[in-house]
Order: sequence, then C-alpha cells, then structure tokens
Amino acid sequence: MAVAPAAAPSASAKEGVRPLLGIVWKAKKPQLARLDPATLAPLGSGVPVPGAVGTWSFSPDGGQVALASEAPIRIRVLDVGEMRQVAAMKLTGAGNVIDLAWLRPDRLLVVHTRPDGARIVWIDPQARRVLKRAVLDVAPGPVAAAGDTVAALVPPEDGVGTARLVLASAGGSLREVALPAIPIGLWLPPTGGTFERVVPGLALDAAGRHAYVVGTNGVVAEVDIDSLAVKNHVLGRSLAKAMNGEALDARWLGNGMLAVAGASYSASVDAQGGETQSSTPLGLRLIDVTTWAERTVDRGASGFTLASGSLLAYGSSWSSSAGVQKVAGMGLAAYGADGAQRYRLLAGQSVGMVQTDGARAYAWLDGPTPFHVAVVDLARASVEREVHLPPTALLADF
Repeated sequence: MAVAPAAAPSASAKEGVRPLLGIVWKAKKPQLARLDPATLAPLGSGVPVPGAVGTWSFSPDGGQVALASEAPIRIRVLDVGEMRQVAAMKLTGAGNVIDLAWLRPDRLLVVHTRPDGARIVWIDPQARRVLKRAVLDVAPGPVAAAGDTVAALVPPEDGVGTARLVLASAGGSLREVALPAIPIGLWLPPTGGTFERVVPGLALDAAGRHAYVVGTNGVVAEVDIDSLAVKNHVLGRSLAKAMNGEALDARWLGNGMLAVAGASYSASVDAQGGETQSSTPLGLRLIDVTTWAERTVDRGASGFTLASGSLLAYGSSWSSSAGVQKVAGMGLAAYGADGAQRYRLLAGQSVGMVQTDGARAYAWLDGPTPFHVAVVDLARASVEREVHLPPTALLADF
C-alpha cells in the first residue's frame, strides 16, 4: 500500500463546494479533472489516475473522492479541493470493481469480482489500511448502499434461480437472507438457443434499515435490515411468463415511495451463428410501500434518475438482426414525485444514461458518435447545448 502524507480537507471542501469532476482519457491515459458544468470541458490540468474505471464514491463531507483502478485493483483517494492524491491502496488479485461505498469518514467498502467469485473489502481511508475481507461464492448482481449498509443481490452459481440478499455493515458484519420469491440469474446456452437474464431491482431506504427487492415476477420482497425478516408483497403486475430477459432498477424516493424502471431484453443465436437481439422498455412505475399500490408513469421509459425533486425518465426500443439495427427513443421526460409530467425534451432521441449535478442534467445520447451529451438546464427545462466529448466518465449522480 502506497500512502501519501495525510492532508486536512481543502478550503473548498470545508465550505461545502464540490466541483464537477470527470475522468478524461487523453491518449488512452486517464486523468481526474475539474470540468466546466456548462460545457464539460476540462478546467486546467488533471491528476493522472492510471488504470482508472468509472467507479467512485465521495467521502461523507464531499472533500475527498475514492476512485477504483483495475489491472491491478487499486483504490485511490484524492483531495477534491487541492486535486491531489493522498493515498493509494492495492488489493490482491485480479478482477473488476463493482461498487465503492464511503459509508462514514473511517469506512469505505469495496465490492469487486475475482475469478473464484467476489470479495467485499472494508477499508479505513483515514488510516489508509485494509481492515477485513469477506468472500462471496458468486459475483453479485445489483448493489445498493445507504446509512451504514451495503446490500447486494447474489444469484445462484449457474442459471436462473432465486436470490440471496447479502448485507455488509460499516462495522464489519456480513449477513445473508434467502429470497425464495425473487428470481435472478444468467444462463448462456453453450451452442445456440436463447439467452436468459433476470435482474431484480434493489433499493434501500434513506436510513438503510429496509431493503426492497422488486422481482420481475410482480413480487416485492421487503427486508428488515435489523431482524432479516422478509415480507413478500404481490403487485398487480405479473410477468411470470415473460420474465426471462428482464432487468429492473429500483430507487427509494422517500415518503414511502419507490420508483422502478427497466427493460426486457431478448437475444438468441441460430444454428448458423446468426444473432438476433432486441430491447423493449418496461416503463417507469411508482410503488407505494404503505399500500402496495403501483402506478405506471411513463410506458416508454427504461431508466430514470433523480434530480431536484424530479424524476428524469429516459429510454429506447431497439432491435438488431442480420447486421441491421433499428432504434426508437423517447428523449427525456421530467416528472414530479406525484407522477405528474413537468416537461419533455430531446423528442425522439435515444438516451442511454442521465447524470445530474446541481442545477444541470447530462443526457448521454446513443448514436454513431460516442460521448455525445446533451446539457440540460433543469430550472429552465431546456437543453443548453449538445457537446461531443473525448472519452469521459462524469463523477455525477445517475
């Protein structure tokens, strides 16, 4: 483990001002840089972060950021105000970093894969040392963090089966509970046939005391984090006969509400090796966990993000066969917490992801040119500009 001298939080961190940061690849060499929020252009020179990937977590006070690098796995801690590295911790073995969660000033949790499964690693970023490692027999699917808890859904070792919920606490505990009503998994046919992928949505409430696992079969498993008690709730929507290929994303909105969106994927290979793929939005839904009533807000959405009290929905349908690809997008739509539409932008365009930072949202547009982003002024409900970036990963909410 290489450690730089400890540094006090910078002035900007103390004042609660956090600049927009991004990892920008220049000549295939990644650098952490401050970005102009309006144009996403780098402001000044960046800090080299060799091997960096787009996985990060800010410290609770926002004054530092942890960045993951791979080959080998390394966790770097950088001071946001002074833009300098203050620590670098190398983790043993090869793999991919799935998630970082800086739960409290002295506890950073890392979830990463290994050839033999996965690991959860507890790090004290202040002391710059690894405290504990735990082994997972299978690489997890969705991961969520809130309060002092990191939750991960673990599939069966092979094929599609039922989920397990693994709960890691900032204090070092690791617990597990079975969710027999929630399907999850991935099955790849050895020679032709239909691919199967089932991914439930996972959300934690703001305090990290309850987990909600939204199954593709219309069941929501509610888990009490303290007691591990599980209650299953059946929604009106049931897709048991068409669940293969569905992937969901769930978020806690507060006030007893969940938001859920996703897409249904289909992929198959014929005997001649010809591949056919398609993706269809499953829509954006709101679920009231006090009554278990649900409401569809936007049928064309496959994803969403949260911004300034709004839900920003986006999505597209696409198909690919015999080298021909067809895409139809819904653009970007903003909804209030009550589900009422506020505005729509980028009509007909296919949006792959939306990130937010303060008063702006950044819609990543699908198309022939990668790293094409629409900068949205949320207060004015308008597109400020569209920009074409060098390879860039924004360190912004999504």
